[in-house]
Amino acid sequence: DLPADEAMSRFDTWLKDNNFNKKRDTIWQRGTKDTDWLSSLFMTCGWIFDQLPIGWYRVRDLRTAVDVLGQSAKLNGYPDNVDELRTMIPDYKQHDSKSDIMLEALILRQAGVL
Repeated sequence: DLPADEAMSRFDTWLKDNNFNKKRDTIWQRGTKDTDWLSSLFMTCGWIFDQLPIGWYRVRDLRTAVDVLGQSAKLNGYPDNVDELRTMIPDYKQHDSKSDIMLEALILRQAGVL
């Protein structure tokens, strides 16, 4: 529970501490809205669009990658073996941010993207 401007400042600091480079590093998101929401929140907190720490040109959608790379017969953005991948994550919990990130990293690795 932080004020929005403090949360965004901490997020920016975290990106810098982890050597994130918006011109080099890719942001993977499941769907198309996450970075839109982050960018909007940054600008609501007074950031100027050109100074945002996330480059819109380096954002990719995991669902599209899964479907285009032939990982899903259903074209639903989940690989056909998603249940098997979930078992590879210790203490997997659905809709848990840590579990979700680990699952998406496994999906991208399986697709040959990571």
